[in-house]
Amino acid sequence: SSGINAEYGDDKVVELDFSVFSMEPVAITSPTRSVTTEVVETVSNTDWCSCGNCTPGCPLIEAVCCQDRSEVQQLIQGQCVTDEQFFKAQLLDENGLQYNRLIYASFITDSAKRTAYLRREFDNTLRRQLCYRNFSVVANGGYPIGQGVRLVVPRCAVVKIREQYPDPEGHYVGFVESDKHL
Repeated sequence: SSGINAEYGDDKVVELDFSVFSMEPVAITSPTRSVTTEVVETVSNTDWCSCGNCTPGCPLIEAVCCQDRSEVQQLIQGQCVTDEQFFKAQLLDENGLQYNRLIYASFITDSAKRTAYLRREFDNTLRRQLCYRNFSVVANGGYPIGQGVRLVVPRCAVVKIREQYPDPEGHYVGFVESDKHL
């Protein structure tokens, strides 16, 4: 296998297969991104949340709790995925996130793109993107994600990631649909 084994307490071992990054979409680096103004239906309550950490106000497609996905439930020992050690160590800890950034960069085969990625300012936008990518790989059991295949990250995880790495103006992209999403 081309992954590594990571132990997250209580004898729980998760094998991470980093070959899934071969399908990653190319990042948009242009400062002139187009912004759509379509009206998106949002959820005004948290009746759909089972973990107690999701928040209202998200688009309907993003109203997913960590308890709703069997792949994520397998990672949870407590009530919410955001309480788990792997989540804190790999997503909310700066050292864990830096480590994962280097691992991701090692799978970029084009050396110019890899260099550009590593030279890109490691700001909160990049931190959030890396968190969502890392969470998706683990939560999807190592199956390919990226261009054409997307995973809706549970709202509780999105909330924690945004709290840890906020946008100073409160602007967030949210889930972007693709041909397929899981």
